[in-house]
Amino acid sequence: LLNTGLYDQDKSGRWRFVQPAELEDIRLQSVWSSFKELLTKPRKRPKDLVKFIRELQEPPVGLRFGVIPILFAAALKAFPSPLSIVRSNGGYLGDILPSDIEDICKSPQSFRLTVLPIGSEEKSYKANNRDLYSTDVVSSDETLDFVRACYDAIELGKHDAPPGALTSRLVSKDAQQLQIILARDSGPTDLLFSALPRL
Repeated sequence: LLNTGLYDQDKSGRWRFVQPAELEDIRLQSVWSSFKELLTKPRKRPKDLVKFIRELQEPPVGLRFGVIPILFAAALKAFPSPLSIVRSNGGYLGDILPSDIEDICKSPQSFRLTVLPIGSEEKSYKANNRDLYSTDVVSSDETLDFVRACYDAIELGKHDAPPGALTSRLVSKDAQQLQIILARDSGPTDLLFSALPRL
């Protein structure tokens, strides 16, 4: 990462990942731009990870497979955005571990990566949801991984709720629908952008 110039010091001496335009090598600039677009450009549907990995390995790029997980991990740090990675069987990746990144690169067909569009209305809606469910004070300036912060607050709220909160039938029909939604492990994309707004 140092030799390629992807990781460098700025004028103040702070270490950081560079933006694609800062790279001198045009081919590396193109690859780094592809990662940036994958992780930051919002789309309503999940990104095609199979096609993305294949295009990195085929000409004219021709990356060796062992380099791709390293670049993927670096890009996640370099280009933080409101994204959701879910296993095809439905399991949401709450914490993306090095082994998860290797699995994504080895079996991209087994994962769905979605970059979520977050405007001012969505931020307000998510902040209200986060504050409603969270038992801890969360900074209102938290924008780095807004969706994850909101989803984590809901999960924490579920964990801290009384034992019967998600199972009691002595609640209204709307509350029963909320119980059903919160009991599912569908990941943040479905929960925050589909199920809760629908309810």
